[in-house]
Amino acid sequence: MRAIRIRKGPNSKTLVACILTKSNYPLKVVQKYDNWIQIADHENTLGWVHKSFVTSNGKRYGVTTSACLLTQKDSNRILAEVPSGFIVTLLHKIDKNWFVLIKDPTDNKKMTGLIPCAAVWGE
Repeated sequence: MRAIRIRKGPNSKTLVACILTKSNYPLKVVQKYDNWIQIADHENTLGWVHKSFVTSNGKRYGVTTSACLLTQKDSNRILAEVPSGFIVTLLHKIDKNWFVLIKDPTDNKKMTGLIPCAAVWGE
């Protein structure tokens, strides 16, 4: 992924507020202006990006707001520890408390399990 400049205003001449370097990072659309979209992240940091940088591939992503455990669906077996700030793929909600998700740890081994909804921003 190439770095995306998040700007303080809706044009390419305004100051850069931050630079986004992670792909599939979940962002909330706050408003649109011309060819620009104001976005917010899980910490409610606001910024503007050109609409060409905002895409959806049909998958839902979240970011963990606190460290939590990925557990097996039919038992309490712990599959992995998920650190705060980790991007996860959200598959579906089991009930109001649990998501089924895919976690991609640093060893690139994909794991499917449950994670608490309260630990995820971006649903």
